[in-house]
Amino acid sequence: MYASRVRLGALLGLLASGCGASAPPTQGAREDAAPPPSVAGLFEVDGHRLYLECSGVGAPTIVLGHGQGGSRATWDKVWPGLLGVARVCRYDRAACGKSELGPVPTTSGHVVRDLHALLRVAGILPPYIMVGHSLGGLNAQLFAHTFPAEVAGLVLIESSSRDYDPRASSETAMPEDPTERRLLLDFNAGYDATMRNYALSPEGLDWESSYRELSEVTTFGELPLYVVTAGNRTWTAPAFFPPSLKQRLAQLWMDAQTGLAARSRRSVHVVAEGAGHFVQQDRPDIVLKAIKSVLEASRAGASGASHPAGGAIQPTAAPAAASDGAPSLPAVGKTPRG
Repeated sequence: MYASRVRLGALLGLLASGCGASAPPTQGAREDAAPPPSVAGLFEVDGHRLYLECSGVGAPTIVLGHGQGGSRATWDKVWPGLLGVARVCRYDRAACGKSELGPVPTTSGHVVRDLHALLRVAGILPPYIMVGHSLGGLNAQLFAHTFPAEVAGLVLIESSSRDYDPRASSETAMPEDPTERRLLLDFNAGYDATMRNYALSPEGLDWESSYRELSEVTTFGELPLYVVTAGNRTWTAPAFFPPSLKQRLAQLWMDAQTGLAARSRRSVHVVAEGAGHFVQQDRPDIVLKAIKSVLEASRAGASGASHPAGGAIQPTAAPAAASDGAPSLPAVGKTPRG
């Protein structure tokens, strides 16, 4: 019981979801075919079927990726607000929602290749705005790195990050209090087990291998990037932990989020006040503003705007608090807000 609570507090944010299926697969579209205005169904990808739903019109296409063990339903509060601004797609990863079980164990790299194939077979061609929550954010980062020519923008919502590792921080600074030291060691043991044992993941994900796949992702250049972090970070530690340990783990998470924003020279990082880990459910207004801001920035870039030579854009130095809204991405050549 204790180990389970520790693992749940370690950032994975599990959301139990059943698997099901019954819609027939749809044939893939030609590369030069006009994109379909609406898609909903199961598509064959690498020997299993994945459920994809797309609506709306307008490029780039917004692609929504859910957290570990979740489903496309986690975007229900955001979905309606996007239909009038662009084509938007959401899907269930293998073993989630309506999608079928895929190969196990799996890694983020395999998930990214599956998603890329899924979009192509469904006739949903680039460019894309990749939006990811939690594990979905990890996948979105790797997608942008693997297919940079196809990605016009990136939105990371409480995204998993290879920079978050409580084990590494414990090696340099353990708490002096023996009770706190034991709690942190137990926490780290649970985290370590989750990283190494894919059987503990509802999707059969090998976390450690997935983070290794992401190790080469150090910069996104000037790709429009919006990082949204929860204002309520109580989920980062078990409820029975003393305040000092809760603060320690919350700060580790915030540091990792700030590091994500620093990977683009054109980024915004906001803290969604009043929101927990599922920001898209607690504060859909902030998530909508983030996505629309990246969409507008990508369209401005596609229309011919370019970064002036010699005018380096500085990364976001500190997150901005977002209570009644969220700041917009700066125009090309402007300094992001911090």
